[in-house]
Amino acid sequence: MSGIIGCISFSGEDVYPSLIEGMYGLQHRGQDSVGLGYYVDGKPEIYHYPGVIGDHNYPIVSTNSGIGFINYAFTEEKKSQEPLPKMINNTMAAFDGKRFSESAAAFAHVSVTPTRLVCSRDPYGIKPLIIGKVDNTWIVCSESCVIDTMGGTIVRDVKPGESITITKEGMHCSDAAFSSHHLCLFELVYIARPDSHIDGISVYGARIKMGHYLYEEKPTEGDIVVGSPDSGMIAALGYSQASGIPYQKALVKNRYIARTFINNDDAQRKQSIKIKLSVVKELITGKRVILVDDSIVRGSTIKRVVKLLKEAGAKEVHIRVSSPPVLFSDNVSIDIPKKEDLLCYGKGLETVRQEIGCDSLYFLSLQGLKDASGNQEFYTQYFDGKSPFKGEKK
Repeated sequence: MSGIIGCISFSGEDVYPSLIEGMYGLQHRGQDSVGLGYYVDGKPEIYHYPGVIGDHNYPIVSTNSGIGFINYAFTEEKKSQEPLPKMINNTMAAFDGKRFSESAAAFAHVSVTPTRLVCSRDPYGIKPLIIGKVDNTWIVCSESCVIDTMGGTIVRDVKPGESITITKEGMHCSDAAFSSHHLCLFELVYIARPDSHIDGISVYGARIKMGHYLYEEKPTEGDIVVGSPDSGMIAALGYSQASGIPYQKALVKNRYIARTFINNDDAQRKQSIKIKLSVVKELITGKRVILVDDSIVRGSTIKRVVKLLKEAGAKEVHIRVSSPPVLFSDNVSIDIPKKEDLLCYGKGLETVRQEIGCDSLYFLSLQGLKDASGNQEFYTQYFDGKSPFKGEKK
């Protein structure tokens, strides 16, 4: 779930500001490190930095082509991999994901030279990749929100299995060879920014519908609906719309704490959770609270939130999750840890409820999640253990 952006101009425009702005727009996709590469007088220059893009000062240059990379590295193995972008056969390249075997691949790839930009997507469309233009600058990136924020125009999504070459003559497309579309469903649940559209699907609209389906599947009486910041808040709004129960922003997030799901160090993650959230007590005291969260992976955050709500005087806390239980490890799409670290692995709903400490617990069904997201085929290995790859068993 790293972030990638490639830019090129054939009319003398400086793409450097677009690279930096685009990397800021993709920062939610990873906070481990950043990579920046471009050509100056035809020669490549590549820089790698730890942390987030705002932590560093960058060389001020003028360039017509380059790549920015936002790195998410959950495992120590991925932290030790060669940083991106890098030079491959005299071409600057970066990619989110990789090919795992002859039949298994999940990647979004961008490479540039001073005269050409090439982008491609895995045959299943697991990783998102979209093309746009800002004035005369071509942009290829992980999410449409980057292009929209720059005031650009969306051209289209890269199709599964497609390779596209952009030169001064225009856009040249290969035939897309794929079996069926399997976008990573976690993109719509958690990863992507709500103002993005992926393969024609509105992330915001899908999350609203997730809340609607949650209420339809499990109507629950309550006094207020609260969303777990940030990615659970839109589903919470949808739940409020469907139920008629008032939505309140009763949890306040410290904006200077990174997303805790993508922190691979357990001690650091728990410390971050402690200072990440606080409660507006006057909205909670004596209330039956319906707390909507986007997903439960390890359970560290949700346990802390329930404790905060109870300490603030909540009469009841009912957890509603806008995705199914995460039951399987995954190293193809989002690097979910080994299954033994997953809160729901090998446990019944009541056992999980007791561990969390809430009064009731319900997960949206996988079919409900698919219906909310457009009812197409998705990559769902972490939910159901099923892989789209032929001959691959998970």
